[in-house]
Amino acid sequence: PTDSSCCPTAQNHLPASFDPNNTRPDVYTCRKSPTVGLYCQDVADRAPGNSTRQGEPCTALTCPSFEWCLDLVDVPGLCLGSVCQDYRRCVAFATALIVVVSLGLALDFVELGILFCLRAVPKAKTSCNMGAASMKLLGLLFCLGGGIMEFAEAAIEKACFNQEGNYAADVTRSGTYAFLISVGLAAIGSLFLAPVSARWGNQL
Repeated sequence: PTDSSCCPTAQNHLPASFDPNNTRPDVYTCRKSPTVGLYCQDVADRAPGNSTRQGEPCTALTCPSFEWCLDLVDVPGLCLGSVCQDYRRCVAFATALIVVVSLGLALDFVELGILFCLRAVPKAKTSCNMGAASMKLLGLLFCLGGGIMEFAEAAIEKACFNQEGNYAADVTRSGTYAFLISVGLAAIGSLFLAPVSARWGNQL
């Protein structure tokens, strides 16, 4: 089909007196691919045109990033392409790093509780500091080893999304940078506190 029959359509629930020419247009068009079948494509996703007309909708021949983006979207839901598999790997590593860093932060709170309630147990504070540092460093390794930063960079370079989606990809990259810096500093802090707790823990 050449219309939007396989895509979401704009919702125009307007009163009968409203000007029919002043409605929201559809932003997706139905396209056909020999590899994935029918899929929806943003009407603004077009090959470069000239000064008098817009280009045709992007295809693998007219837009260099088209195949990469189509693989990322994974229309059939089978995730057979390398881009989709990279994306799922990044999601898995991101979930794992959230879990381990949360455990590290929980150990920080446990260490604070020991500091106020069990001052005469320096070994417990040292163990919490070492455990927190290990969890934070593990989260750091998950972020680096999982290729999360590289995938975010690739998504920004390919510009697969509309304006809001590309902004979200940019925010993801900035958030990843902030995560690496903050968790790295937090891990260093925990490593520094471990010998301090061992030596002077019962005096704090």
